[in-house]
Amino acid sequence: MTSKDTSGKQALINIQDLNKSYDLAGDRLQVLKNINLTIHKGEFISIMGPSGSGKSTLINVLGFLDNDFDGQYYFMGDLVQSYSDRVISNYRNQKVGFVFQSFNLIENMTVKDNVALPLLYQGMRAKDTVAKVAAILEDMGLADKVKNYPP
Repeated sequence: MTSKDTSGKQALINIQDLNKSYDLAGDRLQVLKNINLTIHKGEFISIMGPSGSGKSTLINVLGFLDNDFDGQYYFMGDLVQSYSDRVISNYRNQKVGFVFQSFNLIENMTVKDNVALPLLYQGMRAKDTVAKVAAILEDMGLADKVKNYPP
């Protein structure tokens, strides 16, 4: 099954009637209610709202970090709920990126090792990561921080 928007154009992300709630001290707290969202390849979006409005919850769903919800989530035309855990892990590793407010780095690993880690998870050989990591850090203006540890 696939999902297209009203123009017939294939959406990268198509969310239909998304609902998410949590059980909190015996009460049911609805965080997301009837969310409909379509994002096409190349589009940039911003999710804004007051504290507690469900922004992080929505981002966790969009980024495959939370799959316990009601509604339909189509990614590249396929229903996300039909994905295996392995496929979801692969998508998180190779197709979805986050820019976090905090560093989210592994404290006991150097900058070089933190940058190399996702490359290794993608299957790149350790010896091949050396040049790639150096190029990434150079591009980011962090080449002089290669041996540093996160703050």
